[in-house]
Amino acid sequence: VPQRVCTAAEVKFYFSSFYEKGRKNTDYLKPNKNCNLTSFPAGCEPGWACSVGKDQKVDLKNSVDLPTRTEDCNACCEGFFCPKGITCMIPCPLGAYCPVAKLNRTTGACDP
Repeated sequence: VPQRVCTAAEVKFYFSSFYEKGRKNTDYLKPNKNCNLTSFPAGCEPGWACSVGKDQKVDLKNSVDLPTRTEDCNACCEGFFCPKGITCMIPCPLGAYCPVAKLNRTTGACDP
């Protein structure tokens, strides 16, 4: 699980995207190193998250660098939320309910 939890930089990137000046549409994240026009792994979809490489260390306190997370994408873990456009899991706030994502066989996507 630690390989899939967001670092401080990823959390900062996610929440700051809602407050950018001059941005007309804030209901999606701007492209980043993991989710962009040339790379859009399953972890970029809502309810999914990816891991960094198996031998790669994750510094959760790093508030500058976004790690590459494109491997071993799976449904978001219970107690976390995984928004569209970012490939990591953000812990749910205290008192929130964040169930495990489930596959919707009609749409083929995971419903958080």
